[in-house]
Amino acid sequence: MNLFLVFADQDRALQAKLLLHLNLLKDRLSWTIQCSGDESSPYKQQVEPLQQLSSTDVVLLLLSVDFFNDPFIVSHLLPLVIERHKNGDCLMVPVLLRSCLWQETALGSYIQLAGLKPLPNGEIPLITSDYLNLADDKVYVDTVTGIRDAIIQFDEKKKLDRLTLAQLDLQKKKIRASSFVLISVIALSLFYVLNMVSEVPLTQLDSGNKFVFEYPMTYVLGGNFIMGSPENENDRYEDECLHYNKLDSYSIGQYEVTQALWRAVMGSNPSEHKNCDDCPVEAVSWNDIQIFINKLNALTSMKYRLPSEAEWEYAARGGVNCGNISFVYAGNNNPNKVAWYYKAADRRTHPVGQKAPNSLGLFDMSGNVWEFCQNEYKAYPGCRGSGGDARILRGGSWFNDPSSCRVAARSGLSPSRRTLIAGFRLAL
Repeated sequence: MNLFLVFADQDRALQAKLLLHLNLLKDRLSWTIQCSGDESSPYKQQVEPLQQLSSTDVVLLLLSVDFFNDPFIVSHLLPLVIERHKNGDCLMVPVLLRSCLWQETALGSYIQLAGLKPLPNGEIPLITSDYLNLADDKVYVDTVTGIRDAIIQFDEKKKLDRLTLAQLDLQKKKIRASSFVLISVIALSLFYVLNMVSEVPLTQLDSGNKFVFEYPMTYVLGGNFIMGSPENENDRYEDECLHYNKLDSYSIGQYEVTQALWRAVMGSNPSEHKNCDDCPVEAVSWNDIQIFINKLNALTSMKYRLPSEAEWEYAARGGVNCGNISFVYAGNNNPNKVAWYYKAADRRTHPVGQKAPNSLGLFDMSGNVWEFCQNEYKAYPGCRGSGGDARILRGGSWFNDPSSCRVAARSGLSPSRRTLIAGFRLAL
C-alpha cells in the first residue's frame, strides 16, 4: 500500500513527528510512505508530487492555515486527489494539524459532502490545549490508529471490488456471444439519437449530408505583448515572469467547447456534470482532445487546433487593442463579473456565456473550467518552471479560488490525465 503525505512547508516539524509514528507500522503492514517534494527543488516540489499522486493508494492531507494558503497545493494537488478519491482510485484521509477554518474551503465542502471526518477523532487538531494533560505522543498514536483502520477498510473494499468485477466479467463472457446482435442494434440506435436530440446543436448535417460546424470564433489581430504578471500582483506565483511575445493573427473560440458539441462529434459525453448540453465538456484529457480535433477536421475539412499558451493569454487580455489594460481576470478586476469560481459556482460547471465577456467578446476565460493549450508546461525565459510532458492549463475553474482564475495563472497536467475541472476551446 502506497501512502503519500501532502503538507505545507511550514508544517514540516509536525509532519516529521507524525511520520515517525507511521514508520512503526510500515514494515508490518507493507506500507510505502512518500512525502510532498523537497522545498529546495522546484522539480520535486511540483512535478514529482503530481506524478506520485497519479498512482498512490492513500493520500494524507495535513490540514493547516498554511496548507490552504499554498497555491500549488490548492490549485494543483487537491483537484487531483479529490478526483481520484471520488472515482475510488485512492483513499483521501484529512488530518487536522492546526486549527483553521477548513470547513469554509472548497476542500472542506467536499469533505463534508463526502461524509469524511478529519483525524484525530472529534476533529481536534494535533496541536491543541485539550491534549496538554495527556502523554506527549497520545494524539499522534490516536491519529495513526485512525489512519491504519481507514486503510485496512479501504484495502478490504478494493479486494471485494476486484472480486465483484471478476464475477461480472465472467458473466459478461457467458452472455457476450448470444447478445452481440442485440447490443449492436441498441448502440447504433443510441448513437443516432444522441446526435439528433440536442436542442441547440452546434453541429448538424445539412440537406446535402454535409457536416455543418457552428462554433463562433473571434479574429485576433496579431501583435507584440508582455506576457506574465508584474511582481506586485496579488497572489502572483513565481512561474509568471514578465517577458515579450510576438504573435501572428489567429482566431479563437468565443466559448469553451460544450458537451453538446463533443457529443455531436464523438457520439458520447464523458463529462462528470452531465444533463447540461451548454456546459463545457470536462473529464477529457489532452490526448482525448487531439482525437476530437482530428475527427472534427476530417468532418469539416478545416484545421482546428488548441491555442498556444501565448495565444490564450493574449486573447484573454484583449489582444492588440487592449494590450496595455492590465485586468487581473479576463475582462475585469472583479472575478464575480467574469468567472465561475468555488465560492460562486456551487461546486459544478455552468453553461457557457453567462458571465460578462472580455473586450474581444470571449466568455469564461477566467473560471468555469481550466483550458488545455497545445504546448507543454515549460519555464518562461529567466523564470522557474516545470519539467516532464505536462500540457499547459490556463484560466482556473469552478473548483479554484480567484487567484487561479487570474489571466497570468499557470497550471499543467499530464496529457493522459482526465479531470472534472479541465476542458478546452478551439483556435484556427
